Amino acid sequence: LAFGPGHYSSLSPILKPYQETSYAAGQPITYPIILKDSNNNNITMVNTVQPDLFTVQISGFISVNDKLLSTIFQGSMVQPDSSVAHILAAQILITAAGEYTITIKDSENAVPTNLLGSPFTVTVNAAETNPLHCKSFSPESAIAGEEFEITIQTFDAYNNPTDYEDDEFVGWYGRAEEETIELIRVLNQNTSSFEFILKGTKTIAEINLIHVKHNETGIEVANSPFAIR
Repeated sequence: LAFGPGHYSSLSPILKPYQETSYAAGQPITYPIILKDSNNNNITMVNTVQPDLFTVQISGFISVNDKLLSTIFQGSMVQPDSSVAHILAAQILITAAGEYTITIKDSENAVPTNLLGSPFTVTVNAAETNPLHCKSFSPESAIAGEEFEITIQTFDAYNNPTDYEDDEFVGWYGRAEEETIELIRVLNQNTSSFEFILKGTKTIAEINLIHVKHNETGIEVANSPFAIR
């Protein structure tokens, strides 16, 4: 007599990194799942596997206007290769930096059951600094000979604040990038985050145009060039 594997069970393991792993915001995350029956046999019957009978839930807290708000949203379950019945994959995309709990369940029964290894936590950090999403503050006017400051607050493409020591910003006067000024990285005591500051002096009575760019990418920050009247 030949016996095939039974129905998949909650003992089906989620394949996760052994060490705690952090991800970048916007980075697709995939967790393979090996479907097994209660006797630890791999599932072989393709028609018994229905990805939509599994749920992938992400819960955590996000910062909105300096307030932490709880959030819950869904990931997806897919079958990467329909000819390999026992492999599914939970797919997750998180764009807000923070710590999240991932819960993967078999929801076929009246009471959904966690798969082996669920729930678990993941940490999502800000992605690389995106100059087009940086916030800037500059004076509208200054007197000739008077000092002024332009402040740059750094964010990634998903509007998460960034704080990377290797970020550099430079500025220059006028349209030609002839002589650049490196912005100073300083700690804002009120927000406990780092900012980049250009200290300049209005050189002429007419409008001064000051450009600021991210040195590595060569992309100017949002609102650059700045017009100082």
